[in-house]
Amino acid sequence: MNEPLKTGAVIGILGGGQLGRMLCSAASRLGLRAHIFDPASAPPAADVAYATTCAAYEDEAALRRFAADVDVITYEFENIPTSALDILEKLCPIRPGREALRISQDRLTEKDFLTGLGLKTAPYRAVDTRQDLSEAVDALGLPAILKTRRFGYDGKGQARLSTQEDQAPAIYSQLTLSVAPRAVLWMSLWGGVAVMPQRYIFSIKKASAERKTEPILLRLRILSNTKLSGVFTAALN
Repeated sequence: MNEPLKTGAVIGILGGGQLGRMLCSAASRLGLRAHIFDPASAPPAADVAYATTCAAYEDEAALRRFAADVDVITYEFENIPTSALDILEKLCPIRPGREALRISQDRLTEKDFLTGLGLKTAPYRAVDTRQDLSEAVDALGLPAILKTRRFGYDGKGQARLSTQEDQAPAIYSQLTLSVAPRAVLWMSLWGGVAVMPQRYIFSIKKASAERKTEPILLRLRILSNTKLSGVFTAALN
């Protein structure tokens, strides 16, 4: 699939939360329609979608009906079971591809990927055991944030460590997460994140390999203050 979608084409979106809702609205402004697939009975995106399928990601029959009604498939967030993609990719193009999803589903894999490209991230360590956590704290120092490798979002799946005594409660909090009860086995530790600004680059790649990169955004504090940096914009020009 290398050609642009024609007016009236249907984009299948896996996930019908707030991001799916925004995708639907953006698609509508471009003359495209959106078909949502979400396990919830009344996902937020259903209010603005052309069509909605409410079914489990393990429902093969529903996935096949969904794929038959759309021209291309994407997802609103990274926590899509790969078993669903195993079925869908044989029936319809998926953008972005499986490799992008595989990397973004695991925070440690994602960090390793970025550092492998030569990009700088906050210092981090893999934590698979209590001993790993103690050694990571010694190496990175405090304060630090312990995060589950999978499923956490918007502050969920993470615990702040300010003192050595915070380690045990932090592990317990991850064990009791309903979304990831075994998260204690899959953690990474970030150090020094409290004062580190985040920089974002939006890069769009077509199936033809043509790429466009938007100016860098600078975010100060989590979900607090985001601005376009003139210094970085000048550097791109």
